[in-house]
Amino acid sequence: MANITKFDCDKKQEQLYIIQMKKLVVGDWITMDDEIYQVTSLSVRYYEPYDVDGELYAKRGKKLYDEIVLRRLCDENGRIRAGVPEMWYLDFILDDIKLPSDEDLMKIQRIKEKYPEKFKKWADRDITCKQVEEVYFEVEPNKGKMICKALKKCCKSLPDSFTFKDLVDHAAAFGICMDHCTDDCSSFDNYVSFSLERVVGEDIDKHHLYRKVTSVDYCDEEEDKLIFNGYLFNFEMVFLSMARLVHEYANKTGDQHAESFFEIMHPTFIALIHQQFKENAIAKEFYKWIPKINFSKDVAYNYVIGFMEKQSGQYHLEDMLDALKTSEWKEIYEGVYNALK
Repeated sequence: MANITKFDCDKKQEQLYIIQMKKLVVGDWITMDDEIYQVTSLSVRYYEPYDVDGELYAKRGKKLYDEIVLRRLCDENGRIRAGVPEMWYLDFILDDIKLPSDEDLMKIQRIKEKYPEKFKKWADRDITCKQVEEVYFEVEPNKGKMICKALKKCCKSLPDSFTFKDLVDHAAAFGICMDHCTDDCSSFDNYVSFSLERVVGEDIDKHHLYRKVTSVDYCDEEEDKLIFNGYLFNFEMVFLSMARLVHEYANKTGDQHAESFFEIMHPTFIALIHQQFKENAIAKEFYKWIPKINFSKDVAYNYVIGFMEKQSGQYHLEDMLDALKTSEWKEIYEGVYNALK
């Protein structure tokens, strides 16, 4: 074992002091899990009214955490990594980060000299780090869908950057009360949820600035019970029944086109239930096309066939459609419908 000198001890104490006293600055190199990172941003995460331990507005503007944004330069073997900015709460990683050793600094220098183009590409990468916060607010039973729609309309007229209070005030003009918000979805039985996107380090007067609202959705306990118990067969259930029918047909016939169409139906269903239409054109088309009603068995079947006819040319569903229109497959669909009910 190598002898530990007083110099080594002093250096270790100095590193510990710098890290624990949070004296890091932008541009510093650090190591974590034997990999080398560069500090690109140091900021504060302030309390917001939706923080579950924030006592609503009482702690707003007070410090919750120190934030640090790191970019990984290389792994323990010196291989250059992509350098995507990552945000960490500094208190959570204090025990894991160290200042670089002489060997680490030599490794950085070797990368600069041996791979100048790769290092330049790494250094020139956009260091903007976006963070998403999930927020929930309580709504009255059977009002979630309506408020969800109003909130989406409200968000279209938000400015390019806004504080959480700006959002609350703007929503109030659309008849939406967001007085009781939280980051814990288990707090309410009936709620509207959304994601707030911010750039780490962007704030004004200790209030975070947000860029946009995304993933607006809702949960209604009574509606969930109706769906679960089979009393409500809505447009989402129609899509699910279509997927089940296509899967059944593909399994029985081995039709490759049916199998290919089924493969895209899972991500489409996820996009549909969360209304993430920018990511999925089929989900958007289905949502705009189908009425928002409670579907009987025969009406649901007709819409299943109708939508597949719309997709037939692109996905080569002609043979499958010919089969599904027969009495045999209509009877199979009845079984699918009843099973989902």
